[in-house]
Amino acid sequence: MIGGLILSHADWRGWIIGLAVALVTFFTFDFAFDSYRAWKMSGIALSLGLNVLAYILPAVYWFGTDVFRPALDNPLITPLTVVIVLFTLHLAFSRAKGWKHPVTYALGNLLPAVPALFAPAVSGRPFTDKVFVFWLVLAYYEAIGAAYVETRLAFRKFPKEYPLIAWLPIFGVLTYNP
Repeated sequence: MIGGLILSHADWRGWIIGLAVALVTFFTFDFAFDSYRAWKMSGIALSLGLNVLAYILPAVYWFGTDVFRPALDNPLITPLTVVIVLFTLHLAFSRAKGWKHPVTYALGNLLPAVPALFAPAVSGRPFTDKVFVFWLVLAYYEAIGAAYVETRLAFRKFPKEYPLIAWLPIFGVLTYNP
């Protein structure tokens, strides 16, 4: 969230609201994830409801009812699309391969990076490509970090070369333009 607030040039009110939203996410994330893993619908509904309110109310405060309008300039469209895709992929992998599959684990590690996408909407700023690129790099880092951890677990059979291969594009970029 902090990176998203910086890149969206939030003013002091945006920072206060953004940090309050981040705290809601921080304190409900474990409960939400545990409820999701145990498939407890009441826990899922409660944590999802709290988080949806935490992100939607500031957006409505700043942009009014335009946040419910489906348009590309809507500051919630890209973040919501990313969240829906991530949850769909995670649900599909967790149901097909199980919770302990490396891909499921890596996809689950992308979720804590999501608040950065919503930072413009909760701080009253338009969504920008800078925020999206920041989120992509953060999500990439989280996924590769999760893959690396998978290679270190003795009970997993995750090839040690995968994280190294995945870091090659970043290595190429840093070599070309440090």
